[in-house]
Amino acid sequence: MWNHVHLVVDLREECPDKGLADLKAYGSRAFNNTFGKLASGRWWTEKGSTRFLKDEEALHAAMDYVLHRQPNPLAIWPTTSIAENSGR
Repeated sequence: MWNHVHLVVDLREECPDKGLADLKAYGSRAFNNTFGKLASGRWWTEKGSTRFLKDEEALHAAMDYVLHRQPNPLAIWPTTSIAENSGR
């Protein structure tokens, strides 16, 4: 999608809101170093959405959506899963 991203992140040891804040902070630093600072000073919207995935089925459904089912994706991923590529 052209105006936002979806991530599936394992935050078993973190508070989801802190995890989102950390991702935005590290991402902003990387973007600023690569592309320079934006005139607005912000790469992200003010908040964001964090969702708890209750089980393996929900996790796999979220990964499938992010990798293969988003309308108008910015990137097209191979048909093999991440787990298959990592040897799991």
